[in-house]
Amino acid sequence: MATFDDIYERYNWQPIRDCPGRYVLRDASKELTVEQVMGVEVSVREFRVDGTPDVVLVAKFPGGGLISFRKPTGVIVHTLNTPDGLARRLARFGIELDGGDEDYWQLPGTGVGK
Repeated sequence: MATFDDIYERYNWQPIRDCPGRYVLRDASKELTVEQVMGVEVSVREFRVDGTPDVVLVAKFPGGGLISFRKPTGVIVHTLNTPDGLARRLARFGIELDGGDEDYWQLPGTGVGK
């Protein structure tokens, strides 16, 4: 199971200005999938959000989650989020996720997860 620290150490993440607990992926292929960034096969939820042409992709894991933005061009921008950063950004989008802080998604047979 991937954790916040595992993913943070694997790539070059830069803090997002004025967004505590949120980091954007730098110096990596813009075609990396959420699963490739996380290093495991996960369940990714897709959302359409008013005010953005991007498809918003969300994957939760222990200690945080990824919010990725698939642009109309196919480019994907990944953001790594602490639990507080994830909650704030999803609330701003009006996205409500099932389950509490301990709820996370990983596909069966790929490790511990719900």
